[in-house]
This record gives sequence, structure tokens and C-alpha cells, in this order.
Amino acid sequence: IANKNAGEGSFFISIHANASRSRWVSGVEVFYLSESIDDNLRAFQAAKNYDLNLKEGYSGKNTPIIIWDLIHTDDRKSSNYLAELVGRSLSRNLSQRNRGVKQRRFYVLKAHIPTILLEVGFISNAREEKKLRDSSYRDKIAKGIAEGISQYNRNFAQRRTARY
Repeated sequence: IANKNAGEGSFFISIHANASRSRWVSGVEVFYLSESIDDNLRAFQAAKNYDLNLKEGYSGKNTPIIIWDLIHTDDRKSSNYLAELVGRSLSRNLSQRNRGVKQRRFYVLKAHIPTILLEVGFISNAREEKKLRDSSYRDKIAKGIAEGISQYNRNFAQRRTARY
């Protein structure tokens, strides 16, 4: 869905409530796609280390893998940047511990646009579960996400303007 509806300036945010075996764990976490994605990355590494032997001509069979990696490298940088901004904003608005930005191979993050997955609290922590049930707290979550996105958009526009 994210790829199908993506346009310039698009990104995808997946919002979740976390859980832990420990009832004391709390805070917000933000994830973006790990560099060690899947078989495509392993294929890219093989292609990167493959001697093209240009004297015989290049078949182009590895071109899609190389292009895929170039696209996702830029998306990962943007995703990391978006994750940092939204994570800080959420933590500040919720007065919650920022557990940091982390890389994972979550399937939902595999798209051709910047993507992040937010964990806005722990339902296994009784205090956070109670907060998550409160609509005014959920409004603070929305505000924190919106502020992070706004900052990302402002900074993204400035970076694009500076390039041209």
C-alpha cells in the first residue's frame, strides 16, 4: 500500500504499543529498516564483489539489484532522520524515556519510501497502559508525531533548496 500510494515527499509511519516480559520497561522507541534486509542485500553484495569483466560485455542482470540498493540506501538515511526527529518529539511531548532509534527487519518497513515504526508505550507496564487508554494522552502522542513530521518536512525542504 505504501509503495502504491507513494509520491514525492511521501513516507510511511506504523504506530504500535509495545510489550515486554518485564512490567517495569517503559518509554518510546522508533525503528527503521535495517541494512541487512534480506536475500536482495546478499545478492547485491555478491554483485558488488563480482568481476564484471567488461571486455566480454556486461549483461545487466545485476542492475535491478544495484538500483534497488541505491534507492533503499537513501530511504534508510531519510528513515533514520525521520525516526530521530519523531522519537525526540514524542519523548518530549509525553515526558517519557526515549529508548532510542533502532534498526530492525520488520516487514512493514520494506517500502520504496522512508518508513518508521513507532512504539508509543508499553502495555505491559500498568502506568503506561493506563495512559494509553486516556484520549488526552493519545492526543499528545498525535501531537508529538505531527511535530516530528513537521520538523522533518521543514528540514527536508531546506536540504532540497540548498542542493539546487
